[in-house]
Amino acid sequence: MKEKQILPLDIMGIPLFYHEEDLKRICEETEIFLENASFLNNPDFVNRVLFSQEVKSNNTIEGYLDDINLIKDIIKHPSNILNALEKRRILNLYQGYRYITNHYDVNKESLKTLYSILSKGLLSQEDEQNMGEFYRKNPVYIFYSDRLDIPPDQGMEAAKIEEAMNKYFDFFHKSISNDPVKYYIHSQILHFYFCVIHPYYDINGRTSRTMSMWYLLNHKAYPFIIFNRAIQLDKTYYYKVIRESKKFANITSFLKYMLENGIVELEKEAAMQEIASSSSTHLSASDYQALYYILSMKGNWTLADFASFYNRLNDKKRFKEIYTSMLDSLFQKGILISGPKTKRYFNEIQNSFFSFAPNKISQTKEYPHLELKRKP
Repeated sequence: MKEKQILPLDIMGIPLFYHEEDLKRICEETEIFLENASFLNNPDFVNRVLFSQEVKSNNTIEGYLDDINLIKDIIKHPSNILNALEKRRILNLYQGYRYITNHYDVNKESLKTLYSILSKGLLSQEDEQNMGEFYRKNPVYIFYSDRLDIPPDQGMEAAKIEEAMNKYFDFFHKSISNDPVKYYIHSQILHFYFCVIHPYYDINGRTSRTMSMWYLLNHKAYPFIIFNRAIQLDKTYYYKVIRESKKFANITSFLKYMLENGIVELEKEAAMQEIASSSSTHLSASDYQALYYILSMKGNWTLADFASFYNRLNDKKRFKEIYTSMLDSLFQKGILISGPKTKRYFNEIQNSFFSFAPNKISQTKEYPHLELKRKP
């Protein structure tokens, strides 16, 4: 019988728990990785990824496929004329992230402030009218799938939210050992439990993940702030593992999912850092985003495969526009090199395989969780 780690949080009176031994291997791998990745553990890393890539990732999970350059433009020029809701959801998340980087006290009053920032201009009139001072007053349904044969879950009963959120804040402030991996696990328990409570009618997902980010920032567990990226690549499984973990109050699968994806994202960051360090020119936000997509691709690396991957996570564009805005710069900077041509053409550009130039990424350094194409 596996030993349970019982948590001071519950679902319908049943305490949450997880099996620590099932997480031991991936925790050890992550600890070893972090010993050799000190560049991730500093505020400069936070500033580079939080206010562009993480804004995109958190919104992408919710189905909003904003291009990284659009996000940068809205943040830099918020008065630009754009779709009002498009601009609002980007600005809200950016301003929410600014708030959590400058405020350290976490309680129901500061959460209320954060939620008012994240939800500004996005709630229906009915939802606003039915909000209590801090939380919702009525039931809410949680749709984890578009399939009509899968019934929605229901958020926690409104009368029990206050008590559950008090437990949430107590757990947020619970003292644990100074260990980045343990901080990450703690943050993801908070992430999960906020989703279970669902204290609002809308914007619960973004708020839950932002609260987890707040915890990580408060404890300077900087490497793990990229956890949203993995979720955006496999949202279906993310929602599935949340729902299945709720059934038996066993969150082992959820934590394992977040840990296993976490180390993959950390390896991608290390690879991007290596590429940036070997480049004689500055990498733009588009360069980093393109590299991230390349490192996330499985199977063949062709121009067409990249375009298809890009269109999964962004508003769809034509092949030539994707190539020009995302890949051409990396070829010009000598980071990527072309390989064999295929027979297909797209907008007069012949499709081809590509790989990393041998002087841009080590031929010997191991990234065991990534599929890297290196030119020998």
